[in-house]
Amino acid sequence: MILRVLLPFLFILSLQNVSSQLTQKYNSLMSFYSPIDSALFNGKEISLLDKFMAIKPSVSAIETKGHEEKNDQFCVEFAKLDFSKNRLKQLKSVFEKTHTVFLKRYREQIFFPSVFETGEYNCVTATMLYVLILEKLKLPYAILEEPNHVYVIV
Repeated sequence: MILRVLLPFLFILSLQNVSSQLTQKYNSLMSFYSPIDSALFNGKEISLLDKFMAIKPSVSAIETKGHEEKNDQFCVEFAKLDFSKNRLKQLKSVFEKTHTVFLKRYREQIFFPSVFETGEYNCVTATMLYVLILEKLKLPYAILEEPNHVYVIV
C-alpha cells in the first residue's frame, strides 16, 4: 500500500527535476529581446511599467525605476483627492496635468518609452500611460478600441 502511494509521488518529483534541468539548459541557449523578456519567460513577476517598457531592447532597471518614480511623484498630488466628490472636475485635472507633464507631441508611429523620454505619444501609448496612472490612483477604468483609435474611459 505504501509503495502504491509513494511511487506516483516519486515519479512526479523526478519529472519536476528533469523539467528544471531542461529549463536551465535551454535558457542558457536562448537570447531575449530585453532583460524584461527574460524575466517574464522565467516566471518572475514584473510591474506593468516594466511590461510596457519591454519594447525597448536596451531598457535598464535604472531607467525603468526613474520612469516609475516620475509616475509615482506625478500621482502623489492626485492620490489625496476624493474622486467620489466632483469626479468630473478632478478627472479633468488629471487629464490636463498628464498632458502638461508627459504628453507633449502627438506622433502616429511611436513606442511607449518615448512618452517618458521625449513626450511623444499616440493614442495607444497615451492609453498605456493613463492605465498606469489610474492603477496607481486605484480608479476603475475600461479600455475601448475602435477601428482606428484606442482610449481609456473612467
